[in-house]
Amino acid sequence: MTISAMSSGLSGLQRATQKFETSAARVASPNSGADLAEELINVLTAKLDFEASTQIIKVASDMQKSAIDILA
Repeated sequence: MTISAMSSGLSGLQRATQKFETSAARVASPNSGADLAEELINVLTAKLDFEASTQIIKVASDMQKSAIDILA
């Protein structure tokens, strides 16, 4: 179970990073015609996604440590 949670958290980190990088590239491109308000929302959403995924990994790691302590 913790392995799939770790994998899920890692996938979430990768998706959030990709979302952030895509928005940053749109803002940085002079001819993109990017809507800055929309891109700001995308960046903030990516930040929240990143934080949530980090929390998933932390909880999975804590669960794994607890399981190891129980077995030891």
